[in-house]
Amino acid sequence: MKIFALLVLIITFSIGNLVAQSVGINNDGSAPDTSAMLDIKSTTKGLLIPRMTQAQRIAVNPAPQGLMVYQTDGTSGFYYNASSIPNIQTWYQLINPSSQYWNKSLSGNHLFNNNTGNVGIGVSSPTSKLEVNGRMRLRHDGTNTAGIWYNKANNTDGAFSGMFSDTIWGQFQSGWKFFYDMSNTKLGIGISNPASPLSFPAAVGKKISLYPGGTGDVGLGVFPNEFRINSDNINADITFGYDNFNTGFTERMRVKGNGNVGIGVANPSNLLTVAALGQGITQQTPDGSTRIGFYTTGVAGYLQTHTNHPLRFATNNGSPQMSLTTSGSLGIGNTSPDDAGLVVDKKVGATNAMFGRNTTGVAIETNFPGIGLNSYYNGGRKTIFTGYTGLLGLNPTNGDIYFANSSASSSTNAAANTFTRLVINKDGRIGVEGNTAPVAALSFSTAIGKKISLYPGGTGDVGMGVYGNEFRLHSDNSNADITFGYDNYTNGFTERMRIKANGNIGIGTATPQVKLDIANGRMRFSGIAGVNTAHGIEFTNNAGNALKGFFGQYDDNTMGLFGFGGSGWGFLWDVNDASLRIGTPQKATGYMLNVGGKIIAEEIRVLMRANWPDYVFDHDYKLRRLQDLEQFINQNKHLPGIPTAEEIKKEGHQLGDIQIKLLQKVEELTLYMIEADKKIKDLQERINTLEQKK
Repeated sequence: MKIFALLVLIITFSIGNLVAQSVGINNDGSAPDTSAMLDIKSTTKGLLIPRMTQAQRIAVNPAPQGLMVYQTDGTSGFYYNASSIPNIQTWYQLINPSSQYWNKSLSGNHLFNNNTGNVGIGVSSPTSKLEVNGRMRLRHDGTNTAGIWYNKANNTDGAFSGMFSDTIWGQFQSGWKFFYDMSNTKLGIGISNPASPLSFPAAVGKKISLYPGGTGDVGLGVFPNEFRINSDNINADITFGYDNFNTGFTERMRVKGNGNVGIGVANPSNLLTVAALGQGITQQTPDGSTRIGFYTTGVAGYLQTHTNHPLRFATNNGSPQMSLTTSGSLGIGNTSPDDAGLVVDKKVGATNAMFGRNTTGVAIETNFPGIGLNSYYNGGRKTIFTGYTGLLGLNPTNGDIYFANSSASSSTNAAANTFTRLVINKDGRIGVEGNTAPVAALSFSTAIGKKISLYPGGTGDVGMGVYGNEFRLHSDNSNADITFGYDNYTNGFTERMRIKANGNIGIGTATPQVKLDIANGRMRFSGIAGVNTAHGIEFTNNAGNALKGFFGQYDDNTMGLFGFGGSGWGFLWDVNDASLRIGTPQKATGYMLNVGGKIIAEEIRVLMRANWPDYVFDHDYKLRRLQDLEQFINQNKHLPGIPTAEEIKKEGHQLGDIQIKLLQKVEELTLYMIEADKKIKDLQERINTLEQKK
């Protein structure tokens, strides 16, 4: 008993010294592995785990997580508790040794299962040989890609599904057949580098069979540079639409076996039939920024762009021949007809457009722009139809607008020799009768005769003509008058002048009695600026072959009479101050009449505007003293206020003024005489008184 106690004490002390160190149990004395707490090694003995019944295993409480026992009854085998809660047990069986599910091959390189039932991973009731609840991973072994082989009935290689490369999953059977690019989500059938979501090898023929029925296969195929949707039945149609496989198929388009295509119609009668109101056919750029389409409203058909872009037409895969802008302008041979509603730059020869080719039509021409009337220009002027031709054109080199015509032609497309009949030049001058260089507002040819016919009536033509250097305004009727006036064609004609058939001219009168008869009016003679020529009326002798006199303008301020017999300007009248000059052109400043010669008259009356000198008799008039007057006379040799002899000789004197001054002196003399008379009478009285006193 003492020996046993000593042994227990030694073992306890030894175990205490081995805490936190590896323990090795072996019979060769080798040290335990440092990575293991317990290293048991033997070639003749094993490790015996505690053995108990199922009831005993369940009765272990608490059971720590990781506790392992060997159950001897029921489904015997190794069990371990996976629960981390000691009072709640979760037991799992490791291996059932009686069934021997997993075994190694004799070589030791293979692991196999003898179970004849199903294997479940994560599922307790597998229904297939292998059923996995969750994911399963197949790994690359360094040589072969991961995948699954499927055997044939004789258990030889049938097909393989697995990784073709790191990015492509595929199927293999006598070579790789399917390739799925997992990085780009593309599937290749017979092609290992699919460029599209579904790719086929570059071989022509059928690609997809959709309905290999008794009436012929329906599917998709490829022929060189050609994709085909086809049926083996020549009478089969191809339809496009939608079907939710619940309410039935709704057809949108049909390609008939005869090649007719119908959109919205199941029996197209033409190669393309679209049954729709509104937009029917539309073509657009990839981004939709430009769209063009056909459509009908039920009453009209339309070809239009659906975006703010022009509509253009081209032929032979070439440049646009016609363009319709968004504002409605149409260009033919012009892609930007912004200057007019219709711009035509396309031409044949010089002809841009022709209207009425099958009759006497009209042609529009450019270069030398014009309008051909039953004519056009293409290597020369030609007839559109039989008959006469005409031309209205413009010469862009000099600005002439011309009108021409030709003689009649009996055939179409024949040469038309036109003759210019009328020209309007750049200055607005008009040339007629073939005058192509008009020098006046209206110019005729150099041929004499009638030029303008105004009234070719039954009583004789009325018009204008030219004879030599003579212009004629005439009537063929010798009794016809020519009248001038105005008429607004509402209130009637108002006559202003008449030339009678007998040659009399009436102004303001319809019945002139003399060669020029002016009633209720004036005549005006006007000069010409810069031309110093008198204008007025000339008078001849009775024979009319010699000038005798002229009445008219002397200068801008003087009218006069001129005698061609040698008197010259014998009478002049100043229009500004009304002064007259007779016999002399010299104007006497300050005088109304200047006579270059003598005047004889029975009587001359002078009407003075100045004060008559009766003021001399006013009581406050200051009369000079005689001694002062004597002194003035002695000094000046003339009376006060009277011009000197030299002044009279040099300047003459005014008749009225000198009469006033002389009258003033007479009246002053009268006062002197009255005063002298008074003095004489006073002296006489004194003399008489003196004599009486004697």
